[in-house]
Amino acid sequence: MFGLKANVKDNVHYADENVVMYPAGHNVVKYYSENKLQEFINGTDLSRGVTALAVSSDKRFIAVAEESDRAVVFVYNLRTLYKRKQLATPDVRSRVFISMCFSSDSTLLLTQSGAPDWTLVCWAWEKSKLMAMVRTSPSSEANIHQVSFNPIDPRYVATTGRNILRFYRIDEDKFTPITESPAMAKRHSQNQNYLCHTWLPGNRTVAGTSAGELLLFHETDLLTVLPSSPADGKSINCLISFSRGFLAAGAMGILRMYEPTDEPGQYYVQTKEFQLRVAAGAPTPTITSMALSPSEDQVAVTLDNCQLMQLSLAHADVLKVCSNHDGLV
Repeated sequence: MFGLKANVKDNVHYADENVVMYPAGHNVVKYYSENKLQEFINGTDLSRGVTALAVSSDKRFIAVAEESDRAVVFVYNLRTLYKRKQLATPDVRSRVFISMCFSSDSTLLLTQSGAPDWTLVCWAWEKSKLMAMVRTSPSSEANIHQVSFNPIDPRYVATTGRNILRFYRIDEDKFTPITESPAMAKRHSQNQNYLCHTWLPGNRTVAGTSAGELLLFHETDLLTVLPSSPADGKSINCLISFSRGFLAAGAMGILRMYEPTDEPGQYYVQTKEFQLRVAAGAPTPTITSMALSPSEDQVAVTLDNCQLMQLSLAHADVLKVCSNHDGLV
């Protein structure tokens, strides 16, 4: 009942330095790794399970999306786990929200629905007010994987999906798509799958692809495919920025650290690589989500085989796979 639910977007978050949140069964678990205590946010009776999580940057709130006849989100106080708001709209036809993000000041919440309509909604969630709405995918088969606010200026939003990497500006009550550069238009004609993205200092964004490429943007213009990209045909499923650069993780259980460089044309270089350590003959799982602790000393990682672990960025060079979610390293 309480094993990690692997098919939930952004399925691990830190609530505090030694407290992680993750979905399990029909619930969300608040896990205290020091003493192995657990608290629970119970799923609602009429829903079909959790589909996405988001935690505000100030660690005050958690948004829990649940599958229902119409997609619905509940916002909870992260400390007390008391329910604050319920968000839903008849304008969204999908049964699920598949990605969510709080603005940096915690007042706004993005919710991206799934098929068939792929509707992105911006909520002033404390007022239960729908601020803006837009369809982000041209067809039911062109999946959206992630949406996020610019952490410096929440008027700007990024979306990534199958053959979709688009930026929007929120103008009062609508999303205005920002015209993409010719370089991106050319890439879209090549059937690219953009799995994830994260915002970086200096008005930059990095996106990861199913082919292992890392695309660097300045504002909304493509600067380059980073020369230090793996580009090995193995997917980059999740990205996180931190004070020294960003982390990239995905297929074959590999997590890489990138830091800025002054080398011309390089922008960022890989400085560390962490490899999953598995038993001889066992298949190597894929990293599907990760979260960074407030001190940036630890990263929590979830795998496609329903395992969860923690890694010390300062002292480890190998990820140890736990036997279950109770065995955090």
